Amino acid sequence: MHTDPPPGPPSYGPPSPGPAPYGPPPAGPPPSGTAPAPPGKPEGGARKKAGIVLTVLGALPLLLGVVIEGNNLRNSSRQVPNPDFERVAWHNLRSDEIFPGRITETTTAVTVQGWSRQGIAEESSCEEALRKDLAEAVAPAGCTTVLRATYVDLSGDMALTLGVVVLGSDQEATRIAEQFRVSVDPGPLVYPARFPGTAAAQWKAELAVGGAAQPVSEEGPYLAVVSIGPTDDSRTVGRLPAPWTDQGAQEERRWGNVGDQVLDSYTQALAANAEGRR
Repeated sequence: MHTDPPPGPPSYGPPSPGPAPYGPPPAGPPPSGTAPAPPGKPEGGARKKAGIVLTVLGALPLLLGVVIEGNNLRNSSRQVPNPDFERVAWHNLRSDEIFPGRITETTTAVTVQGWSRQGIAEESSCEEALRKDLAEAVAPAGCTTVLRATYVDLSGDMALTLGVVVLGSDQEATRIAEQFRVSVDPGPLVYPARFPGTAAAQWKAELAVGGAAQPVSEEGPYLAVVSIGPTDDSRTVGRLPAPWTDQGAQEERRWGNVGDQVLDSYTQALAANAEGRR
């Protein structure tokens, strides 16, 4: 007689109750006398922070070097006035640094006109080169000498002579310039210097408009003066034929304004050369 075997555990489904063969051990009190170890911190974070600090500290000298070098470059391109050099600039500068080969002046109408140098005169005494009233005004200020050069505009119609009066005092140029800023007396403030064989060969005192005076810098010992007029000795400023006779004074003012503009451009350039040496 066949009998079935007794029932056993199924081959699938949840395991029979009993202790698990894996997983955490059952909770219980630690062995007596032993404290639980604190959880450890990862070492990588500390190393990373230390590396950042060292990198920053290492870069500081480089950054400081860049800042210092940048300041040095800025200072090297900045012109620092040197009063000691300025006082002797007329003697130490080259002639073409005092009187450049070309002067460019910008008018109020934003047009640009060039003036070409025709020649540089020998040094002259104040009495030789300046109108009498100006020579008398600069004598008490210790006038040493007068430097002159003559220029002609690109059209060849106008000539002008620039003069640099070298004084013995740093403050006198501004005071004297105020007296002669606009010339009202007849005749040129600085006598023309003419050069044979050039476009200024006929340039002379009889053709010159009074001109003007201006200090080269606020405290330097130089007074710049200008006289302007036509290159053609048959042409005189302010003497117009009929029916334009009554416009003579207006024409003379126009020529004087041109001279003032050139003088202003010239003094700025000369001041930069005289003050900018270290």
